[in-house]
Amino acid sequence: FFFSSRRRHTRFKCDWSSDVCSSDLAALDAAEKLIPAGHQSLGIRLDVRHIAATPVGMRVRATAKIVKVEGRQIDFEVEAHDEKDLIGDGTHQRIVVNVERFDKRVQAKLSKG
Repeated sequence: FFFSSRRRHTRFKCDWSSDVCSSDLAALDAAEKLIPAGHQSLGIRLDVRHIAATPVGMRVRATAKIVKVEGRQIDFEVEAHDEKDLIGDGTHQRIVVNVERFDKRVQAKLSKG
């Protein structure tokens, strides 16, 4: 997963939240290819560390490697690199859910008074 740093009013992109988002999206991309129809994965935990800043405009590449599958849970190692360095790494967990059942539970919250 690639994105470009576009933060204004600073020479460096220090907002790790964009890198966290890219790590989550990389894991989502890796997981969705393996999940059966009618199911999806939801992120349930993300533990990352910020290692280096990235200059505005530099491309960032995020990767996610599946390291464990246990029941409905998928564990990943995630990394983010800019064009020069490793800028962040960590772990991420996703859980596989049945979309129809999940949607029913979420909609039930709306009907509760």
